[in-house]
Amino acid sequence: MCSLPVGEQVYTIRSSLSSNPPAYEVGEKVEMLYPADKPEDAVPNTFWGLYIWLVFPA
Repeated sequence: MCSLPVGEQVYTIRSSLSSNPPAYEVGEKVEMLYPADKPEDAVPNTFWGLYIWLVFPA
């Protein structure tokens, strides 16, 4: 879960991906990508964040 500030709004992003050990430390900055009109659809700028659905279709 992360907080994504966009302008005056702060979005809480929850990922459906998880790992053990965690991919990130608490407080670590993570680059996120999102459509300009839908920041709530943000995903981490990583291979798994971008392509997981191509590897494991829903």
